[in-house]
Amino acid sequence: MIVEERDYHVHTGKLNEVVAMYEHEGIALQQKHLGRLVGVFTTDVGALSTYTHIWAYDSYEERTQRRAALQADPEWKDFLTRLQPLLHMAPECRRQDLPVHLQKCYEACGYKEGSFPVTERAAAEILSLPMFPNLTADQQQRVAAAIEASMRMETR
Repeated sequence: MIVEERDYHVHTGKLNEVVAMYEHEGIALQQKHLGRLVGVFTTDVGALSTYTHIWAYDSYEERTQRRAALQADPEWKDFLTRLQPLLHMAPECRRQDLPVHLQKCYEACGYKEGSFPVTERAAAEILSLPMFPNLTADQQQRVAAAIEASMRMETR
């Protein structure tokens, strides 16, 4: 089973609007394609103005197919167009630089560092960039600037 947590960081003062959008149309659109909604949460402590939802899939292949179907839905595309201005950034909750088995959401599985050495080595060696359909030009520039700054540090 795959459990995916997605966190959406909302502009200050816009969280209630985001919650209402999801309540009135977003969740129904997602459930039509994604299937098993585990839960929806907002934060009182920690990263404020965050809207989180968790989905369960039987396999990564199922997740890939379901998410592709959602992304192809014209109603979902319209929803995203209206949602995007309310968000700072909508990264996938998975930390791409941390192997899946070491991420907090999988700690109940009991895996420790060294459980999957090839996966751990790959995570340490591969640069993973945020990519999703609604990455704005400003967000792209921030990513590019971070890469450029990192490369300058490497050449010193």
